[in-house]
Amino acid sequence: MRAPRVERSRAYQRMLYFYQQREYPLGAIPAGAQQQAWRQAIAKRAPDASVQNDAAKAGAETATLTWTEIGPRPLNSGYSAGEVSGRVTAIAIDPRDSGRVYLGTAGGGVWKTINGGSTWLPLTDQMPSLAIGAVAVAPSNPDVVYVGLGEGNFSYDSYYGMGLYKSTNGGADWTHMTGPFYGPLYNRNSYWAGAHIGALAVKADDANVVLAAAYMIGENTSGDHSGVWRSADGGSTWALVLSGAPGTQVLFDPVIPNMAYAAIGTASEYAWGIYKSSDAGATWTKVNGVTGTLPLTNVGRVALALQHTAGAAAVLYAGIGEDFYSGNGNLRGFYKALDDGASPINWTRLSSAPNYCGDGGVGQCWY
Repeated sequence: MRAPRVERSRAYQRMLYFYQQREYPLGAIPAGAQQQAWRQAIAKRAPDASVQNDAAKAGAETATLTWTEIGPRPLNSGYSAGEVSGRVTAIAIDPRDSGRVYLGTAGGGVWKTINGGSTWLPLTDQMPSLAIGAVAVAPSNPDVVYVGLGEGNFSYDSYYGMGLYKSTNGGADWTHMTGPFYGPLYNRNSYWAGAHIGALAVKADDANVVLAAAYMIGENTSGDHSGVWRSADGGSTWALVLSGAPGTQVLFDPVIPNMAYAAIGTASEYAWGIYKSSDAGATWTKVNGVTGTLPLTNVGRVALALQHTAGAAAVLYAGIGEDFYSGNGNLRGFYKALDDGASPINWTRLSSAPNYCGDGGVGQCWY
């Protein structure tokens, strides 16, 4: 259920506060400003004798103090939701051990547990952006982890990121790969100017083949570089393989490695579609189905899930939201399709699916 009007207004004011501090006095945030600020912060951490002496003195003075833990933990937001914590935007599980989980947050970076969630360790506190949109573990080499920066949920406080990070040792160390996902983008007309990576997928048998669903807001348009991007060299270089609207979902088939699926669209009815690839994401074919199998109007965001076991056809699920502006963002329909790799994909609506996006009033399928 969407937040009451007063709460939405507060979210908007927080968003203005965040951006207006960074855009002054130019009226927009210059491209590369975030990276430059990060480099300056690193430079200031260079060894300095006076700083070291001050730190030693402070350490001696505080050694006898009693410390009380203050977080992170849920707190009362003052809103109708009561006690809350920061939202989780991505989860990835190590296929070797279900107790090893990576968790991405909207503004708190990436966390990891090795004991099924009993304790968590922050992995990315030193990254220049803590807005996480996606996390993916390579099935063929689970020590390889990709993190996409920039939350792709179309909200006031879905902040942009500045590229993609990759780890080859389970999150202990990270390499920054900016690629095309730079930000912020200089834009006087949009506070959201930048790159938002909302989903990542890694090919089952090749840790170097990666798909990224991105929402890119540029200088003059909101969709000039949005869509699905593909890398065949572990994130070093990228090609835009599916364009026309922001990418919201990418999936690789775990049984048939060359098979992939994607969804594009936004909160409003704009060039949405469900796509399939049989060459590991290099080319795509629209699989909305024959006329009438999926709704053709009042369509907003689309979410996908895939179930596939060896010896059986892939089962593809699609949750389709209403256009937020004409349909209030409720569930437009929940659909199922079998994909045997040969015949066309035809969808069946599951009439028993509840409206999990809301309560029948204003929903959150757009989010």
